Amino acid sequence: MRGSQIVAHSRATDIGAGPLLFPSILSSPTMHRPLLTAASIFIAILSSLPLQSVDPVELPFSVQRRVALVATVADTRMQPLLRVAVTHFDTRAPLTKGWIFGGPRARNKQASALLASLDEYETDGLPLIVGGDLNSYLGSKSVIQNMSTAAPHMDCGDKPTHTMGLTLDHMFVNVPAAWAHSCRREDDSFGSDHYPLVLSVNIPR
Repeated sequence: MRGSQIVAHSRATDIGAGPLLFPSILSSPTMHRPLLTAASIFIAILSSLPLQSVDPVELPFSVQRRVALVATVADTRMQPLLRVAVTHFDTRAPLTKGWIFGGPRARNKQASALLASLDEYETDGLPLIVGGDLNSYLGSKSVIQNMSTAAPHMDCGDKPTHTMGLTLDHMFVNVPAAWAHSCRREDDSFGSDHYPLVLSVNIPR
């Protein structure tokens, strides 16, 4: 497994959180039985509070299998508090569909699928936080604008989120005005090629 999975377990232990890992497997459409290998990619939600209604969202296939996660975070009384979603969009399209130049269209298809899934939860009115690696190095405005229809795009500063100087990772936040919140980029990449974004939310009791 990738080093990020080890970091996820380590960080979860540090904060007393339970990691929820879901495989987003490097596979081709012709594979009948994808296997977990050293090249497998996982997406995770770490929470020190109970998670309810955890749903994987299969995103449209481009060049790799991509799965988003949507979960309801409950308070200590097991009452729904907010909804969180994490995602990781493709870096490019297949060569026959434009390669990196077809990437924006592929990522917007994946964004639309995630947004359609989030629409199913709208009736409960829970606050929403969405974070993920949108791979927005090309055609970034369109996919960010697309995701912003679910929740406003959060300003996390002007530091790049990738070690190559690109800003690929984003947060989208729709919480009550009384919930003071801010976002920043960590200076430690924890062994990854991405720097984490840290969203701090003060929820009044």
